[in-house]
Amino acid sequence: MMEKPVAKAEVFFIFEAKKGVVKFLDKPWVKGDTYITNLNLWFVKDGDRKRIPIKSIDILNRKPVGFEKLGDNLLGIDYMRADEACTSLIAAPDRVLNALKNTIAPLLTGVPKAQQNTNAIDKKLLMMINMGMKDLKKAKFLLGVDDAGLKDSLTRMFKAGLIDNKGNLSDKGKKLIKTFKR
Repeated sequence: MMEKPVAKAEVFFIFEAKKGVVKFLDKPWVKGDTYITNLNLWFVKDGDRKRIPIKSIDILNRKPVGFEKLGDNLLGIDYMRADEACTSLIAAPDRVLNALKNTIAPLLTGVPKAQQNTNAIDKKLLMMINMGMKDLKKAKFLLGVDDAGLKDSLTRMFKAGLIDNKGNLSDKGKKLIKTFKR
């Protein structure tokens, strides 16, 4: 499939503001352009280009978790890169952010339905369980959630058949994890 341009906007961005469980709050904002194509989301500044494949985007969030102190005019893009959950941030006026979100969201229709219905916390917790994490206190800390948030995530995953009643991945959960690693 050929890459076709869809939209462009001048924004401030932080590419990979979060990688795995590490937030890079000291990374500087870069004034540049974001280009949306049918295949990729590009971040460009003076010839330096970074991309997020559309198929790896999990969630577009106007209130990205863990970045509340940075303000309200943000768009968080949660995605997978080399088996790690990452978040990149875009700052711009509301109308620009809403246009970007509304332009990218329809492109995500090629993402498997099961992945669309799994939120970022659930996805990260599934990855932790897959890697052998059993300590729920550590999981809460790494995910940045409280007891209720962790319980809600585990309940959703159990009801979806992704984990069993002991917190182990089910066959369905294992299949879903494989779709994350594209």
